[in-house]
Amino acid sequence: MSNTVNLPAALSAEIEAFDAGIMWRPVVDGYIEMTAAEVKQFKMLGVKVAKALGADMTVQRVQDIMWAHLKSCFDGCLDTTSPDRLFRAETSPAELLTKMAAKLAFHQHQFTTEQVAAGRAAIEAFDAGVRDGDFDAQRGAIEDFRAAATGDRERYLFSLGEELHRQLAARDDEVPLFGQKFERVIEAAGIRMKVEYRGIATLALVSYRAVDGGPFISESGFKSLSAGDAFGIIDAGGLEPLRYFAAIAEQSVLDKKTGKFALVPVDKDWLRGRCAGRAAA
Repeated sequence: MSNTVNLPAALSAEIEAFDAGIMWRPVVDGYIEMTAAEVKQFKMLGVKVAKALGADMTVQRVQDIMWAHLKSCFDGCLDTTSPDRLFRAETSPAELLTKMAAKLAFHQHQFTTEQVAAGRAAIEAFDAGVRDGDFDAQRGAIEDFRAAATGDRERYLFSLGEELHRQLAARDDEVPLFGQKFERVIEAAGIRMKVEYRGIATLALVSYRAVDGGPFISESGFKSLSAGDAFGIIDAGGLEPLRYFAAIAEQSVLDKKTGKFALVPVDKDWLRGRCAGRAAA
């Protein structure tokens, strides 16, 4: 275990024992198997880490952070079609839990009421700037959001911005604003997909994931794009947020000669081979 986060000796031993029980297994088609019980145990280890750190979070919130970090470490190699097995990561479960502990410790950061209000106001100003086609207003709103997250206009910490984005994210029953972090299942290019927009100060990063197992906009079942320019400025052309992000996905696979969408099958063999290559590297 890393020395960057101090955990009780008994918990460190439990994590290392779990790690030893997983990492000896052979890699088959680019992944190692974990049973449903082991997946549950892994999640609960994350909860124990959070409690050891004194994190004031619900179990579900801890697990959300844990799995978001796990997915990022797997770099798209998580087999979402089978909940009882995971593709092999470049790091072991113990290393993942240690990194997650550091992430959980960060997520204890508390913003002031004024910071949250300023962040919300910046998102609303950005949304108005997109709808009005006012690029200067968008730039100003991005700077205001960064200042709200860090309390300093000269130094922006992406991790703090990420947390403020999360706290101001659109609820499932809300219509999201431009600049507001959200996740939704939408229809684009004639298929359903899950879209995640990361928010105002993320250079307009948006990602798409397959949800039905059929043809998709990439053979990996995942695609990340920028929905704006190099500075995160969005020219939506009068479209509402959800329709705009659907259009971004469609443009990525539009065949300009035929006017049709060039969807491709999600290639599991390709994905497993890619992950196996990463594991062997």
